[in-house]
Amino acid sequence: DVDAALDTMEAAMDKGFRRYFWVAYDSRFDSVRDNERFKVLLARLKDQIDEQRAEVERIEAEDDFIARLEAKLEAAR
Repeated sequence: DVDAALDTMEAAMDKGFRRYFWVAYDSRFDSVRDNERFKVLLARLKDQIDEQRAEVERIEAEDDFIARLEAKLEAAR
């Protein structure tokens, strides 16, 4: 049942599922690839990943974690 499968996919995404490339390219999804709801969910999944990437880049730009880690390690020696 396509609707049940897409309901499950949407529920997984709501809980943090972020395996975009697996969903986008795995042949097991070929049977729903042309389904409009699947396309919408796939686009939403990509948008969520892009938002996460932007957030990580923002955090990394504001905080040099590696430098802080190296300083802590040096201080512990």
